[in-house]
Amino acid sequence: MSNAAQGPSGGALVTAAAAMALVIAEGRSQEQLELLSLFLTSLADNLALYAAQLPSEDGNNDTLLTQ
Repeated sequence: MSNAAQGPSGGALVTAAAAMALVIAEGRSQEQLELLSLFLTSLADNLALYAAQLPSEDGNNDTLLTQ
């Protein structure tokens, strides 16, 4: 069971992602899926970069990109 303050468990997220992928993939061509995959990978990479720039919860703002 997930805790609202902590969010869903890793297993729940993997399951949700797999279910969403199946729904999104239905009826799409290989080319469409490849393009969508590349877009979502780029989106995820950019979100990770933005997250790395946020102050940490312990107050330590030292990150590789701000030095």
